[in-house]
Amino acid sequence: MRYRMAVVTHSAADLVNAAGGWLFDRVMAGWDVTVLAADLSDPLPLRILGATVVDLHDAMAMRRARVVPQSFALSATVCATEERVHDWALSCLGRGSHEVTLWGEGLPDELGSRTTAAEHAPSRAARAFKARALAAVANPARPLAEVETFRIGGRPRRGRGEPLPV
Repeated sequence: MRYRMAVVTHSAADLVNAAGGWLFDRVMAGWDVTVLAADLSDPLPLRILGATVVDLHDAMAMRRARVVPQSFALSATVCATEERVHDWALSCLGRGSHEVTLWGEGLPDELGSRTTAAEHAPSRAARAFKARALAAVANPARPLAEVETFRIGGRPRRGRGEPLPV
């Protein structure tokens, strides 16, 4: 049985820029990663990183998930704009039963206060695939960051590809 992670983002560009290396490293560590994106105009960059991509609004319309992942990753943008996602993230952090990873600017205070700072140094392969995914979102070539920064809470899973507290 493999670990499963659900990632909620506004767009491929948001996720690839902020957490593309981490996402790729998770996939390479054997995780099944599903990205729920509000903007699915171009899923190719996320597929380059090894993720399965579904429409966020279609997923939110489902009454009950068929499979509940062990880990969730959420964009601050989606938490700030989608009330159901925000409330659900608070609930997950309150129960502490799942790993919750957050990224991006503008994270609501009530989520930020329940998490700790963390960072992930992407592998060489992750940096190469992230560069390819960035090219696919037409992001101008720029140096890739040595580390990707996050906020983590809940019950973190420790192993390869995990962001570490700073």
